[in-house]
Amino acid sequence: MEDSLVQAGDDLNKKMNGSVWRFDINVMWWYFNLIVMLKTNRVDYF
Repeated sequence: MEDSLVQAGDDLNKKMNGSVWRFDINVMWWYFNLIVMLKTNRVDYF
C-alpha cells in the first residue's frame, strides 16, 4: 500500500516537476500517519 502511494507520488512529482509539491505530499502523509496513530493509540514514532 505504502509503495503504491510513493509510486503515485513520484509519478505526480515528475508531472508537476516541483520539489515543493513532493514536500507537501510528504508532510500530508506524515500528518495522516500521526492522526491514525493518535486515533489507534499507537504512538510509536521511533
